[in-house]
Amino acid sequence: MVSGSPGSGKTFFVFRHVIAQHIEKGFSMFVYDFEYSDLTLLAYNAWLRNKANYSIEPAFYTINFDDLSRSHRCNPLNPESMLDITDAVESARTILMGLNREWIKRQGDFFVESSINFMTAVIWFLCRYRDGEFCSLPHVIELMQLDYDRFFTILRADSKIEVLINPFITAYQNEAMQQLEGQIGSTKIALARLASPQLYYVLSGNDFTVDINHPNAPKIVCMGNNPQKIQIYGAVLSLYFTRLVKLVNQPNKLRSSLIFDEFPTMYLKYGYAYSNCQVQQGRNNNRYSRSFYATSRRHLA
Repeated sequence: MVSGSPGSGKTFFVFRHVIAQHIEKGFSMFVYDFEYSDLTLLAYNAWLRNKANYSIEPAFYTINFDDLSRSHRCNPLNPESMLDITDAVESARTILMGLNREWIKRQGDFFVESSINFMTAVIWFLCRYRDGEFCSLPHVIELMQLDYDRFFTILRADSKIEVLINPFITAYQNEAMQQLEGQIGSTKIALARLASPQLYYVLSGNDFTVDINHPNAPKIVCMGNNPQKIQIYGAVLSLYFTRLVKLVNQPNKLRSSLIFDEFPTMYLKYGYAYSNCQVQQGRNNNRYSRSFYATSRRHLA
């Protein structure tokens, strides 16, 4: 972990060398570029200089929600990478915690867990429906907008998610609308922040997958944030990162490097231990509690 005040030279003296040397050594790479495109340009130029040195030439991809002409498309809920319902649970928790930072301290709360279960049910339904043809975050958001009669009729067609949706259906049948709106409304309100054409376009495509260190298809992936849109973009990028770590941390994969600028702007699920991970932290805006930083330092050491 590299910490320093703004302008102290973290990028110039440390991270440009880390990026260049890891690419020279044949690493696949993920770069979280908080102030796009500073680190992305460093990675891109290093890739141009060294791509011929790889046994299999890596592809270079970028995600940029502000300038679609400079962005590829990638679906973080790609059904091929979601092996069971726990993947849906993890994805739902990541995106909702990223959008509602205060929920991090309220895990276990009735309405928080209800929102996570509700979104999990929708994700898993779409993952199983027509082999996941419509399993993407934009489709999840839009499906939630249906009226309750149509919505619950559709979800009840899949017995695999019955245990998740049963409390909501029971509340609806008992006309406990205030409770139901409290459970579902908080989810819909949070996800409504992501309902933009730019996000929908990027999140619904399949130009690449986030298994950056696949032996037959190595990748260098750079994802950009925007300091003016930290909470919205940070939540989506956290979902990418959660899916990426699960796919990268497997046996018989290539060497990989995970590099982050302004790591506190992303949601980190407690308990992960990240290897080959360099973190550039310029400003601590108290986005998380002291326990978060203690946990982060322990796992990132």
